Amino acid sequence: MNLKYYKKDSKQHTRNYAYLLDGQGSGKKILLTDIELHRKNNELLWICLDYHLEESIDLLKSLKLEEFATKILQEEETRPRSIISDNYILTILRGINATEGDESEDMVSVRIYIDENLIITTRHRKLLSFHDMRADILNENAPRTSAEFFIALNYKLLERIDDAVEDIDKNLDKQEDLVSDSDTLDCRRQIADLRREAILIKRYISPQKDALSKIYLEDHKLFNNKNKLYLRECIDKLQREIEDLDSFRDRSSVIHEELDNKINEDMNNKLYFLALITIIFLPITFLTGLFGVNLGGIPGSRGIFSFFSFCIILGLVILLTVFLLYKMKWFK
Repeated sequence: MNLKYYKKDSKQHTRNYAYLLDGQGSGKKILLTDIELHRKNNELLWICLDYHLEESIDLLKSLKLEEFATKILQEEETRPRSIISDNYILTILRGINATEGDESEDMVSVRIYIDENLIITTRHRKLLSFHDMRADILNENAPRTSAEFFIALNYKLLERIDDAVEDIDKNLDKQEDLVSDSDTLDCRRQIADLRREAILIKRYISPQKDALSKIYLEDHKLFNNKNKLYLRECIDKLQREIEDLDSFRDRSSVIHEELDNKINEDMNNKLYFLALITIIFLPITFLTGLFGVNLGGIPGSRGIFSFFSFCIILGLVILLTVFLLYKMKWFK
């Protein structure tokens, strides 16, 4: 294996790491330079790589996997799916994005290769599920086989997805409670963001369920009956998450309808108020317009108290109009 890249940049080196699993629930971190030695001894290894780094490509080539598997482990854009061979299983899944400044619904693509003695995971962005797996290994709670590792990692991915789905649920509950009190425009924007988040997460976990189902239905030597029971539980949990996300879409639509009704009601009330003002002032507008013409012979034009008398008449007209509207039950 060409090690020139590993001596160049220690920061890049930390993005790639490897663990030796003893098959008894324990494990330890090993140097990437020792991978070949442990491979020769047929020991169970987990190798995690950032496929954007040149040294990762170099290491993958040194492992001498099938060319097709090596290519998939380095692909930039992938949808969740499973590729099953006689000797290995290659699965592309998605996990919640934990990169600072990024959105959680912009999910991280992770590729998982497993055979009897080798586990390879590749990703580019930060994935907290890998940190959880590393903690389990160091706490002597390591998977005993590659199939157990695959299932454990799926559970870790699902925990993070479940947290994201639960956050959407809580935020929707909050928006439902604030529909009548909060600013309508701000509420509509937040509901739209939550709906978009739910749609994007569902977009990835729906094919993820199909990818796991394909492995479950396959009679592969890596998975025994016990493994399949746990895998079935992962699939059922994914189905529940999908159903929750579907319900979020329906709930957000109902909230949008309520907001639209609120906007329409507010608009109607404002138009109703303007209509009342118009009706009240229409008679006095007619009178002021009639007496405001600059023509001779207008009654009271020379009287001392004509203006005050006219104002009193206008006031009485307003009171009479209001009284008639009240009797007609126009006031709510």
